[in-house]
This record gives sequence, structure tokens and C-alpha cells, in this order.
Amino acid sequence: MEESFQKLANASGFLFQIRIDHEITRVRASKGGNWEVIAREHRWLDTASNSEAFIDLILQSYAGRMIIECKRTTDATWLFLVPNNAKEVERAKLLWTCQKEGSPPITAWDDLDLHPSSLESSFCNVRGQGEGNSPMLERLAGSLLRATEAVAEQELSISPQNAYGPARIYLPAIITNADLRVCSFSPEDIDLKTGRINKTETQAVDFLKFRKSLSTTHQISTSINNLQQANIDAERTVIVMNVNALETILPHMKLQQPTIVSHRGPVWPWEIAIRRLGESP
Repeated sequence: MEESFQKLANASGFLFQIRIDHEITRVRASKGGNWEVIAREHRWLDTASNSEAFIDLILQSYAGRMIIECKRTTDATWLFLVPNNAKEVERAKLLWTCQKEGSPPITAWDDLDLHPSSLESSFCNVRGQGEGNSPMLERLAGSLLRATEAVAEQELSISPQNAYGPARIYLPAIITNADLRVCSFSPEDIDLKTGRINKTETQAVDFLKFRKSLSTTHQISTSINNLQQANIDAERTVIVMNVNALETILPHMKLQQPTIVSHRGPVWPWEIAIRRLGESP
């Protein structure tokens, strides 16, 4: 009888989520860093499916929020395709909100610098996923991005004032026990007849940035006037991290000022938006 109860307890990913919660708290206590768990099983309404959903964990570090999906797998490998000349990057297309007293809230997705740097990919193959199946990571990322926007909206409505300035930054992240690997290749080595490749190099990675044009509820920018700009505007970044990297990566993960330069020096994107709002008639 006890064995059947144990099997039932192991049937869902709740235990994996609970252990990640515990590990994040342990890492913060022993290794330092500023990320701490502030919410668990946070309810939100998914307007895409008109159903209630729950965010596994929400972390906070100053003005930063990390919206986490814990994904338990069984002997899974997530293989990310990356050109062999790709370099590690710090950029990440993230959601930010800003509200100054007496002004309406501003929300946008912009490139910010996220340390430490990592490889970036738009393509992920999952072992056991057939060609006819909808890409697993895209579906998972899409739901996580909608959840991220829902949290940002909720926080604006209940607490417009922020102790760390007028802005907040939201970082969607997937933490998994899947083996994360990068497959480096040269596009010229892809056979046009078969669509396959015979020459690759793979390496295990602790985390990377999954960046792609993904659908969210945020309105498209009014300055878009062609498909190329629309595609770029819809790009979003989701951090994908192996659970074993929590101890080495999380204490050092921090958001930095992007390399947006004006005549006044480096500026945050919301500073530009606030300035434009003040200049509008």
C-alpha cells in the first residue's frame, strides 16, 4: 500500500518543484546572491486558453523578478542548434514596467544585459519528439511568457510604487533536470537534398538563452511598419537552466544596464520612454 502512495506522490512534478524551491533558499543562504523566493504556486488567468493556471515560483532581486517554470523530465535531452561561429551574449529581450507618479504605466519588451553571458538559440530539438508534434519548448515558453506579463500587470495594479526606482524587470526562466546540450554546425554542411547534417559538434551547457519570435499578450509597437520589424519586435528571451547549475549560476545572475547610449551617457529603456512621454503634447 505504501508503495502505491509513493508512486502517486511521484506522479507529478510537484516534488521536483518543492526541491528546487528548497535548493534556491539553500543556495542563497550558503553562496549569497540576491534572488529569493517570494511566491509559490502563484495563480494567474491564461487568456489564451481562458483557464486558471499557476506559476511554480517567483523570485525577486531588487527591481528584478524571475518567473520560474520547473520542468521535470525522464532521461530527456534538449538539444539547441547554434551556428559554429556564435558567441556568448549578455543581451536578453525582457519585459519591463515603469510607473512614475502622475503618469500612466509603461510596459515594453527590450534588450537588457543579463550576466553571466551565454550562448543564444532559437531552435531546440527534444529527444523523443516527432516531426509532426508541436515544438515542446515553444509551447512551454509561450505559456511562461503570458504568465510573466500577467504578473507584471498584477504588480502594477497592487503596488505601483517600487522601492528600487520606478521600474521593474521580469525574467522568464525554465529550470529543468533535462540534459542541456548545444549542437554547433555550419549551415553549408546541411545537405539540401535530405535536410540533414553529417558534421556537428555538441557540448553540455549549464544554461542558455532561448530567443525567438513568440506570441504574447503585449501589444505590438506602434512604430512597426514592416514584417521584418514586426518579427524582431516579437522576439522574447527565456532562460533555460539545468537544475544542477543553480549553485553556480544563480548567485551570479544579475541584470545590468544595457548599452543604450545617449548624449547623457548610458540610459535604461524606460528612461527614454519617460522622456518621450514628457515631450508629447
